[in-house]
Amino acid sequence: MAEYLGVPISTENDPEDTPSFQAVCKLWVKSDSWPIDDAVRLLLNHLPKVFIEEAKKEKVHKSFNIILELANNCLGHSLELVTNYPHDTISRVDPFDFVKWAKGKDIPVPAELDLALDLHQKNWKEKKSRFFTQRQTNHRERVRAIGSLLWTKNPDIEFSDMINRPEILEHGCEGQYYAEAVIVSWLQDLDPKS
Repeated sequence: MAEYLGVPISTENDPEDTPSFQAVCKLWVKSDSWPIDDAVRLLLNHLPKVFIEEAKKEKVHKSFNIILELANNCLGHSLELVTNYPHDTISRVDPFDFVKWAKGKDIPVPAELDLALDLHQKNWKEKKSRFFTQRQTNHRERVRAIGSLLWTKNPDIEFSDMINRPEILEHGCEGQYYAEAVIVSWLQDLDPKS
């Protein structure tokens, strides 16, 4: 766990040594939701509750109570509440929505938190883009292989029939919709009649 947080392993067992705020931000933005208390703590440059050795030792600042009350008053209106698990009594918020809400209320957001969220969102978008590009490439190759096989077995299949064959649409494209022009471009050079 220590390496994941960017903390040397030798210090993980040292109760006095906690990870940096920046390291915690980088980790915390990977979470789908935050307890509203932790969201406010992060907004105030404080570590989430799990990093506090004893809850009784936590110094509760007046600004924490004020922002927490403001956030609670906005839940369900300008701040969306994340759906809780059946037995979860903790109010949770989406990290991106919470920071957007804070900025909208002119509450300063720590640069470390803002940067960590931006990087996480950018990385997520890049991964998603690569996934869809790879998926489309796979579909193209599958459609071409199926088309080639079908035309090898029966060269009399018309091009207009081939692009609408269930084998192409259901197995090649795995049920994913593509415009007819896309499938045409994938199969055009394979048509034995062209």
